[in-house]
Amino acid sequence: MNYTFTHQGSNVAGENISQVEFSAPRIFPPGPAIRSFPWDAEAAPAKGLFGFNSRDMRSRSFNLLRTRLLKLAQAKGWRLFGVASATPRVGKSFISANLAAALSRNSELDVYLLDFDLRRSSIASTFEIEKSEGLQQYLSGELLTLDRVAVRPEGERLTILPSFRSAGHSSELLAGKPMNR
Repeated sequence: MNYTFTHQGSNVAGENISQVEFSAPRIFPPGPAIRSFPWDAEAAPAKGLFGFNSRDMRSRSFNLLRTRLLKLAQAKGWRLFGVASATPRVGKSFISANLAAALSRNSELDVYLLDFDLRRSSIASTFEIEKSEGLQQYLSGELLTLDRVAVRPEGERLTILPSFRSAGHSSELLAGKPMNR
């Protein structure tokens, strides 16, 4: 069973982006093809990432949220979750990263964390992902697949598709043709 988890922000006009549809089998790279980056799981709590460690008291709320979301997903046939707000700096990245980490501990799930906050992205910096190609390049049509965007922390079951801060036209990118693939 595949679940995709997305992190979304607001567009240039400050409007909430409420739904993003992806056709996972066609655009996501296969698991073995995903590049990994150096990851120190023991240093994760210092970065505000608690969801990877079920024994950490700070992960309990994400464990509970994970369980409730998975029950709802199963009952309603959901495969996509999103965290969105039109207001900046309210914890979207914190919730998204920790919930995705908690979901990734389930060996039956393939979890993808997509950072659609194209103007104020922070997932890449939270995970200390070196700047390279991100979702902006895919959405602008520079990349036809997400193979060069997807990365995985070493030793984890989480795939991250980061964005890197840009002053570009996020509304136009999110409304473009690549979003329909």
